[in-house]
Amino acid sequence: MPTTYVLKVVRGCLRARRVAAALLLGMPSVLAAQAVPVVDLAPAAVKSATSFGSVLNVFEFPDGSLAVNDASSRQLYLLDRTLSSHKVMLDSAMSTSSYGRNSVSIIACNCRELWFPDIASRSILTFEGTGTQKRVMSAPSAADFGLLLNARTIADTLSHLFYRGRPPRTPFPGRTLPPGTPVVNPDSTPLLRADFETRKVDTIANLRSLRGWVQYSSGESATHIAVDILASIDEWTALPDGTVAIVRGHDYHVDWLLPDGRKVSSPKLPFDFKVLTNADKAALMDSARKAELEKHRASYDRAKAAGGIEAVAMSSAGGAMVAAGPPMRFPVGEYHVPVVDSVPFERMPDYYPPIRAGAVTSDLDGNVWILPTTSAQSRAGELVYDVVNRERGLIMRVRLPVGRSIVGFGKNGTVYLVSRETNGKWIVERTTVSIPRKI
Repeated sequence: MPTTYVLKVVRGCLRARRVAAALLLGMPSVLAAQAVPVVDLAPAAVKSATSFGSVLNVFEFPDGSLAVNDASSRQLYLLDRTLSSHKVMLDSAMSTSSYGRNSVSIIACNCRELWFPDIASRSILTFEGTGTQKRVMSAPSAADFGLLLNARTIADTLSHLFYRGRPPRTPFPGRTLPPGTPVVNPDSTPLLRADFETRKVDTIANLRSLRGWVQYSSGESATHIAVDILASIDEWTALPDGTVAIVRGHDYHVDWLLPDGRKVSSPKLPFDFKVLTNADKAALMDSARKAELEKHRASYDRAKAAGGIEAVAMSSAGGAMVAAGPPMRFPVGEYHVPVVDSVPFERMPDYYPPIRAGAVTSDLDGNVWILPTTSAQSRAGELVYDVVNRERGLIMRVRLPVGRSIVGFGKNGTVYLVSRETNGKWIVERTTVSIPRKI
């Protein structure tokens, strides 16, 4: 056989191997996705007899009873373990330990008591499974109490409280500034860890967030607002042992901040990229414009009803910012409808980002549940969650029944869902999921 022919065959084989290797290296997410089991979450075995105006979050007590936070009605309900009967634990009309005028989030805690921030006393109330208030705890940082009310706040079993830091302060709608004064929010906010014993608050990470631009008027013309709705963001959750999981949106991987101070990172997770057309971008901008206008007006109405904007004067003590006095209220002026400007299409990405705000939560077994923006495993519009474990990576994908979303977790694989009825009210459903064991 001629030597030249043999050399051509060898070169051809080597070229084919290089091409095959390149294809394998270029498609790690596809191969990983094929190896991940997809589990259909079983239909709910139990549904609540009571319907709610909204369900912000829930808390399962050790005896199986369930607290439901109806934020739109400003009520905290207690359902029995069968979800068939209920009573009101807190209501905005109560004279003491009131829910308050604004929506407030339950503080997620892997403990036997429910933690709920009380606006009137600026402290944390705890409740037993009977619905009875048990004790009152001071917040680790009085100046940060407002940050605990309607954002994700998580307590671990090590007496730490995790929450997002304070965003940069901007003038409130209704105030006048020199014409064209721009206020630009940075694209990251700090993630804080407060210690109940030492009262020390540390920044443990920075989270990329949606960036907004505000241009204030001279008083007669409208304020202009723009929000980069498709920017890659980070989301987070804290596990019962004090580990913090941060899902990085720019490349869809998880950073794990361990209680001993170490940081480890998981490999990139597989993601089903979906192209964004200009029509998609226009539709998203329309939705964002409506939401921004509603949020802007609601913020103004709350401040107006409360008699003004509450602010805390701050001063530096030992290098840390502390409250310099009691909160003060400043009156608000006449409301002006803002103009929400569109972000130019060329500044938007051509693919959906992996996650949205609020897309990350965790169960009681130390697993992180992520709701990606797109999923090829969704057959009829069902939500599909990626379940990630620090030691084992992406262990499974869970496909929910149509029209359901996760609102919380309980012990022994219990999952609480919400679904909307034809009258617009919401009900709570309970089902279970089996997490694959480590082999």
